[in-house]
Amino acid sequence: MDQNRIWVLMARKLALEASPAELEELEKVIRDHPECQAALDLTQAYWDQHPDTPLTDKEIEEALDKILHTGTHGPVWDEWERTTRRSRVKRKWAAVASVCVAAAGVALWVTRTPKTEKPQPVADTQVQTRPGTRTNLLLPDGTSVWLNAGSNLSYPPAFNGKNREVVLEGEAFFDVAKNPAHPFIVHTVSMTIRVLGTSFDVKAYAGDKTAEATLIKGAIEVTFKNRPEEKILLKPNQKLVVPEEDTANVAVKAGKAPKGTEILPPTIDTHTGVVIETAWTANKLVFQDESFRDLATQMERWYGVAIQFDQQKLGDLRFTGSFEKETIQQALAALQLTADFTYTIHENQITIYER
Repeated sequence: MDQNRIWVLMARKLALEASPAELEELEKVIRDHPECQAALDLTQAYWDQHPDTPLTDKEIEEALDKILHTGTHGPVWDEWERTTRRSRVKRKWAAVASVCVAAAGVALWVTRTPKTEKPQPVADTQVQTRPGTRTNLLLPDGTSVWLNAGSNLSYPPAFNGKNREVVLEGEAFFDVAKNPAHPFIVHTVSMTIRVLGTSFDVKAYAGDKTAEATLIKGAIEVTFKNRPEEKILLKPNQKLVVPEEDTANVAVKAGKAPKGTEILPPTIDTHTGVVIETAWTANKLVFQDESFRDLATQMERWYGVAIQFDQQKLGDLRFTGSFEKETIQQALAALQLTADFTYTIHENQITIYER
C-alpha cells in the first residue's frame, strides 16, 4: 500500500467523502498495519477540535510538501484533485492529515521505514493427560518424562536460562539428562525439587492430602514454598511425603501411613519386588495395604471414572494387589473377592454400596 493512498483514504473518511469501497480498503490497511490506527485516531482528534478552521489551497499544498516531501503537485495532491472538490471543508482534511503526521512523528512509516515488531514472549508448552491416559515425552534437553493420568506439565520450548525449570501438577517420573551447569528444577504447589541428573518420581495432585518425591537414583534437594530456607536432601531409594494442608509438618515414610520424620525406603511390592511409587510407568497400578478411599482416588485417574461411597465407612476397607490390563468392572470384581461390597455403574459414575 502506497503511503499517499493511506492518507487520502483517512482524509476522505474524515470528510465523509469515502465510498463504501474506500472504507473497506482503509479497514484492510488498518488490519494489515495496526500502527495506522494511532495516526487515524490522532487525525480524528485534530479534526474534532478544529471543525471550522479555514485553510487556503496554498496552506494545504505547503503542509503536504513539508510532510510528504512531494512537489506542489505531487502524488497526494494530484489524487486529491481527482477525487475531491476544493470546498473549504474538503480542503481541510488534507491539511489535517499532514499536521497530524507531523505531530505524531509517523510520516511515511509504512513504506519508507522497515516495520519493526517487539519480540513476543514464547509461550510455554503444556502437556495434559486426561484421566485414564498416560504419556511419555522428551523435553528439549533430552530429559525423559512419564506423565501419569490427570496431570499437567508445563515447560519452555528451549532451556536457555541458567536453570531448566518445569511446573508439574499431578504425577510424573523424570529421567533427567545430566547437565551440572544447568540444574533441573521441578515446581509444584507445595515444594520445589532441584536436581543435576537423576531419576525420581514426583506426585503432587491438586486436592490430594499429601505430595511425594521418591528418588530412584542420583540426588535431589527439596525445598518448600512456605519455608524456602529449609532444605531436605534425598538419597537413592528414599521417599519424602509432604502433607499438603501444612507443609511445615514434613513426614518421611516408606510403606503405610506417615510415622515420624525419618527417611525410609519407598514401598516395595512384596510379591514382585516392584517399587510401588513408580510401577505406573510400566502401566501397572500397584497398591499395598491401601484404604479403599485412597485406592478409589487412584482408580478414578487410572480408569477415567468417578467413584463415590454410599457409606463413608466403606472407604476404610483396605486392599493389596495390582491392576494392569483389567477393565474397571474386572478390577472391582477382583476387589469383591476380599471385601463385602457391591456397586452400580451409570456411564462413568460408580457408587459403592455395602452388601
